[in-house]
Amino acid sequence: MNNLQRRIDHFIEDEDFDLSNEMAIIDSEFRKVVLTHIIANYNQTLKMPMFLAIHGNPGEGKTFQTLRICREHGIKICYFSGSELSGNYERDSILDIDDNYKRACNYYYGEEKMPCVIVIDDFHLSPASTKAGVGTTVNSQLLTGFLMNLCDKARNTPNYRIPIILLGNTFENVYDPLKRDGRMDFYHWKAPRELKEKIILNLFSDCLKRRDLKQLQDFINTYIDKPISFFSEIKNDIEKRAIKNYIDSMGRQDIHMYLKACSNPQKREIGIRDIYSIANERINASENTIS
Repeated sequence: MNNLQRRIDHFIEDEDFDLSNEMAIIDSEFRKVVLTHIIANYNQTLKMPMFLAIHGNPGEGKTFQTLRICREHGIKICYFSGSELSGNYERDSILDIDDNYKRACNYYYGEEKMPCVIVIDDFHLSPASTKAGVGTTVNSQLLTGFLMNLCDKARNTPNYRIPIILLGNTFENVYDPLKRDGRMDFYHWKAPRELKEKIILNLFSDCLKRRDLKQLQDFINTYIDKPISFFSEIKNDIEKRAIKNYIDSMGRQDIHMYLKACSNPQKREIGIRDIYSIANERINASENTIS
């Protein structure tokens, strides 16, 4: 197959991501930072950095909030995962980005006038980021060179600027010239305690026994240093426990019988002690894996 024929359309639709209401509490400052970057980049009178690098601890909602904000405000999203940028062949990643970048230009500067944003998730895992002591590869040199050239070209070429948001845990190992003033802005994200509490209350309010709701705040205080994703996984563990109960009650069945039995959503009721138990099981499992 001709390598040029394998270019992938990275534009996503709403159904491509689970942006459910469970975590649909968006930090107001985060929203303003994302929207400001996109609006400023489409202002032809300004020379804004093309890249906005949002960094912070994993599992704190950087990706969810970014995609949710863009969806809510009618911004078309072109999504890349950092690991995708490695490619099977040299120049794969830059050909993919270049092709989708030009599509984004056509969306906005063509007849549709549809604002777009390119989101590169887990950028710290892409070839543009290299750990200390590890030599750069051909892919990393090509990618960083392409991104710098793209940024510089957009500053001087009419109708050629599309805002790009980079998400990652850290940008310490990203090529320094790519991070210089004028090319990249930075925003450090740490979920405020009040926001985390609201999200966690939302997660468990529909499944926790009413008499235990008052004790949920104590549970939050106990694990407040854990990322938001930790609490989301506890909610998933509650559902997995329910599936195990189905298996026990039904005995050995064809898989389709299990799927049918579990396909009808039912209200779960669980006590606060059970939630503590699940949380401790998850922590122990994680510690055993690390050790």
